[in-house]
Amino acid sequence: AFTQSYSPDANPQTVKSISVNIYDDSTGACWTNLREVREYAEEKLTASGYKVDVQGGNYDFDISVNAFRISNINTSCVGSYQVEIVKLTSSEGMVGYHKIGNIAGVVTRHKDENLNRDVLEAVNDMIDTM
Repeated sequence: AFTQSYSPDANPQTVKSISVNIYDDSTGACWTNLREVREYAEEKLTASGYKVDVQGGNYDFDISVNAFRISNINTSCVGSYQVEIVKLTSSEGMVGYHKIGNIAGVVTRHKDENLNRDVLEAVNDMIDTM
């Protein structure tokens, strides 16, 4: 399963700065290329005209993976990933996240496979949409 949404109003001029955040809740070596994904996202965002701020930007480019390995005959990795662009906002005394982009998926990978390729493709697709 796969979902995608994005606000066409967001661009390098409206998104003043962006930070890349990794949230890893995977086990069993179901996601192992965290550094590669972070560096790829930062480089591709910069090449697309966005100002990447490692100290914290106006917006967050969040990459989250939740996966685990099932110990069965295939030792499958089952999990979900989400790549989203969010901004912390407040209105009338209420604080919340304004989501301007989202790609999410649920996958199963068999034997020695993991979600590495899926996460890289999701990051690529999100930035290409931006």
